[in-house]
Amino acid sequence: MKKTLTIALLSSIAVTSVYATTAGDIKDAAASYSQASLDNENSLINQTGNFYNDVSTNRDHLAKSYVGYKTVGLKTKAVDYKKYADEKLVAKKNKLSEREKIAKEAKGLKKAKAWKNVLSSKIEVEKQRGRVRAAAKAVEVFNNFNNDGYYKAKQAEGKTLKNTYVLGYKDFNSGYITPAQKDITSAFNAAKALNYTDYKTNINAFWNLNLSIWNNDSNLDENGQKFNEFLNTVTIEAISQVTNKTAKDSVEEYAKANRLAFLVTTLGNSEAELTSFINKNQGTNLYMACTNSAQNVANNQNVADVMYTIKALQNEQEISGVIHSVLESLKIDNNYPLINLKDQVGKTTAEILKTIIGDQGVITVDSSYNLRVDIAGIAAPQISKAVADNKIYTEVLKSQDLLIGNNTCSFDAVNTDASNGNKVAQALQAAVNHYANEYAKETGLPVDNATKEKVLLALEAILYNKIDTSIN
Repeated sequence: MKKTLTIALLSSIAVTSVYATTAGDIKDAAASYSQASLDNENSLINQTGNFYNDVSTNRDHLAKSYVGYKTVGLKTKAVDYKKYADEKLVAKKNKLSEREKIAKEAKGLKKAKAWKNVLSSKIEVEKQRGRVRAAAKAVEVFNNFNNDGYYKAKQAEGKTLKNTYVLGYKDFNSGYITPAQKDITSAFNAAKALNYTDYKTNINAFWNLNLSIWNNDSNLDENGQKFNEFLNTVTIEAISQVTNKTAKDSVEEYAKANRLAFLVTTLGNSEAELTSFINKNQGTNLYMACTNSAQNVANNQNVADVMYTIKALQNEQEISGVIHSVLESLKIDNNYPLINLKDQVGKTTAEILKTIIGDQGVITVDSSYNLRVDIAGIAAPQISKAVADNKIYTEVLKSQDLLIGNNTCSFDAVNTDASNGNKVAQALQAAVNHYANEYAKETGLPVDNATKEKVLLALEAILYNKIDTSIN
């Protein structure tokens, strides 16, 4: 197909049972899943583009096949009428011959009447000749519209594509969106309740679900997988447009965005490192270790770029514009007339055809006699909402000040943000409470604010260091 997008639709990668344990797993899976799309000739996006390119290139053929299929009964009637008109003409000519013979043999007053009948028959013959010519013209017109099966095949192909979008979104919604939102909601509710164990269980369930999708190891059916691939492509296209990056760089940017979101929401999976990190960096050294790591993140242009990308993806109005651009390039909504029937058959015939054809199905006729294709306009609003309404990206963006802003390495800032409903801050608060208790058991120290602050500084220092070294 003629590719108007920066990339083709995303293909599948090999099935694996390995789930999210590191940010590298997330980044590699997202990048591999995206990159594999570039040569996928059977993707939904390629199928859609190929379909439209075919009917667009062969629009005259489609129109003739379309009219031929829809008027097959009329063509039969026209042929039958032509035969009937020919027979009537022969009969009228025979009658004229008989009357001419009678007129020539008539005498007196009967002769005038006989020739009057001849004149009447001549008029009838000429009228019938006109009917024969009209019937012949009708047959000629209908012969131009061949019911060769092309329209029927394209109508069936378009219907299959449309069903893939509609049914695919339905399956994707039930197989991914609903369980993913459930995991995220449960995770952040647990964080708010300072239940860090349940938070970790649910946030990891969310990332494992994402990993299973990228690894083609999910419960999505074929249509759901194709819709997810299409949605993923739109996301990559959105990144490309809002960042002016190439396809390859946009794939990498998408992988980095997910790696950052994973690190932030899992807090770097830093359990195994906390105690030793605290013991190595006591007092002022602990604070300096945190601020140095935070400064490295602040100076990391790649992190800034990824945060910009996430912010752009959260702008539903901007993403809606990208979606419109993508759909426009694919021609899969109903704003693109293929051909005007009036130009093909004239207004009168087009009016008759419009009445016969109606406006149902994937290929339709509008009030201006335009032949149109409508495959997936229905999916456009859901696509733009699905791209923009990603709660993980939302919470990462809301926590920007805790990551690269003015609230790094601050126990008070985390508590304030948590009180104001910041989900990542609440997760940090839950983790601090949990690990402060663990640290207190190991050291015999009390679980007071001083101990909690040590844990927070260590937790953030490790997280910042992982962000700085991972987003490069």
